[in-house]
Amino acid sequence: MSIKKYRRRTPAAWQRAVDKLSITFEADQLNGGYPEILKTAGSEEARLRVLRDLGFRIRERWETDYALPGEPPKLRAWVLISGGISVDLSDGFVVRRAGVRR
Repeated sequence: MSIKKYRRRTPAAWQRAVDKLSITFEADQLNGGYPEILKTAGSEEARLRVLRDLGFRIRERWETDYALPGEPPKLRAWVLISGGISVDLSDGFVVRRAGVRR
């Protein structure tokens, strides 16, 4: 790659690249993580919009029951995005899904 290609990038493009890498970095941690860009997005729709704007593709959607001790179970929406990363849309948690090709 040429250095000229990187000189043409705007600060906004660099920020998008950093945000995308932060999602990938947090997903690669042992127990996953919470990227700042997804923590600050308010709703499930906003998190989906952020993921699409960063260039991730939605491969699969599903819901799971989740219950904390002493609380009734509630459905949580998840998506599998390109790169084999699973995202919990309710709070922005990301984790690399085992056995999925990148």
